[in-house]
Amino acid sequence: MKKSKSLKRRGDSFLKDALILFAITLIAGGLLALVYNITKGPIEDAKDKVEAESYRAVLPEGNTFEADTALEQKRKEFKAEGTEIQKVLAAKDKEGNTCGYVFLVVAEEGYGGDIQFSMGVNTEGTAEGVEIIQMNETAGLGAKSTEDEFKNQFKGVSGNVTVVKGEPQGENEISAISGATITSDAITLAVNEVLRFISEIS
Repeated sequence: MKKSKSLKRRGDSFLKDALILFAITLIAGGLLALVYNITKGPIEDAKDKVEAESYRAVLPEGNTFEADTALEQKRKEFKAEGTEIQKVLAAKDKEGNTCGYVFLVVAEEGYGGDIQFSMGVNTEGTAEGVEIIQMNETAGLGAKSTEDEFKNQFKGVSGNVTVVKGEPQGENEISAISGATITSDAITLAVNEVLRFISEIS
């Protein structure tokens, strides 16, 4: 009889502990969901703001940047190598005329993984600028891709861009970041894919 009562107490205790653990898990899950819902909006707003600022940086002539149904369809159909073209928007000047295009791009072959950047291209098919938004490249090496010394090399390029070690000799050559050839190649490949996209829709 005593053994039976002892087992019953243990069973009741186990059930009580299980219910408490379930309640804690339920409350914790609810709190996490609440925090996510509260922070989701501000995070998305901050992301949109960064993207918008990067568009203006790579195509200063643009006053507004608008989605275009035909461009979006072509983006979906385009087969890019080592690159994901996430967005393409038509840039309009203050008079409402199309002055170029801005792209949100991911270079998929970076040393530290994906490199997200925006790129502006004018109506002549010439690159106007590149702005790195997000990357995980090595500090002091691939992370130098965010610096003007590297980014500004893409201004004015068209066609196919080649990465070289040392000083560029041709118009469509850019100098690789010292010690970060993989990063340089990844971004350049993505730039070339954007320029190829533009050439195919022109």
